[in-house]
Amino acid sequence: MARVLILGAGRQGRAIAYNLSFDHEIILADNDSEKIADFINFSNKHLPESASIQFQALDASNPDNWVLMYKPDAIVNSASYMFSQKLTKYAISNNMHYIDLGGNPDVVALQHDMNQEALEQGVAIVPDCGLAPGLGQLLASYGLSRIDDAKDVSIFCGGLPKEPLENKFKHYLFFAAEGLLNEYSGCETILEEGELRIRECLDGKEEVKIDKIGKLEASLTRGGISTSANTFHGILNSYKYKTLRWPGHWDLMFRWKKEGFFETNWQEDALASAEEKLGEKIPTSKEDLVVLLVKVSGDKSKMEILLIDQNDPVTGLTSMERATGFPAAEIARLAMRDKLKAGVLKHETDLPSKIILRRLEKCGLIFQIK
Repeated sequence: MARVLILGAGRQGRAIAYNLSFDHEIILADNDSEKIADFINFSNKHLPESASIQFQALDASNPDNWVLMYKPDAIVNSASYMFSQKLTKYAISNNMHYIDLGGNPDVVALQHDMNQEALEQGVAIVPDCGLAPGLGQLLASYGLSRIDDAKDVSIFCGGLPKEPLENKFKHYLFFAAEGLLNEYSGCETILEEGELRIRECLDGKEEVKIDKIGKLEASLTRGGISTSANTFHGILNSYKYKTLRWPGHWDLMFRWKKEGFFETNWQEDALASAEEKLGEKIPTSKEDLVVLLVKVSGDKSKMEILLIDQNDPVTGLTSMERATGFPAAEIARLAMRDKLKAGVLKHETDLPSKIILRRLEKCGLIFQIK
């Protein structure tokens, strides 16, 4: 049985562990003892009795001190993109596959610089294995494989409260504030009219109507398509991504941007900085909804793929946990079975999208195609 080291016992870490616990040995590490305690409570309720899992209160930022004693076949980083460069280098040096949830284009570029080293060591390094980036690109890859004359790709994605909220933030916090605000700050490279263009985050708000959900709003955010715009430059006409929210949230974020919030040192303590700016606590919830819409079109044909997923009371997992953690787990499973090629891989060209999507449907993520 393959052994996987999962770094981070938070929301996505528990979904990854749940998925892999049926057929892998798991070591779960986090330096937050409260998160470890919460995870143990979750595992006692929801993981299979046959699960082989160890819990360790250890620091993900210093793998040299302890990782080798466990001899994992793969490392899955669900802790923070801030550790990704160091962990990628460490995994390659020690012949381990490495998977993370990514989300920061600058860090991902540094990981791709290590492609030759990963090839020489024969390991698969796969950044950006979450919802967006990650699953959105896999769906786009599948669509591109089915539309012969494809020219344009648009991805819309959001982890949402089930209904619009009346609180000031107009949103729940479904994952770390650090990751959320990272998506809202800086610029993003998109492919538009056949050209690579740099756009400011939060630009281009538009209305998107989803059947059975209603009216949502979408704005450009950072990191949602990772390397895809560059990959398809010279091949496609456009490749774009926007994040979905209930009406009201983007208007607040536009105001924060105009007032200079994203130019402050909010990264030092993202949650505290955001709540101070807001003037109240940002609520969280385990009742959630994920909407992922991928459109692939050409001159003569088009395809739309839609995922609408809700939290699962049986497993205790939120939809954001499922839609983020399960793709990462399935990619890690393929790596540990030596079903992926070596190197630093891209979702849009290097992964078997059809196989992964079939696996995800068995996990309960249902894709509507039209």
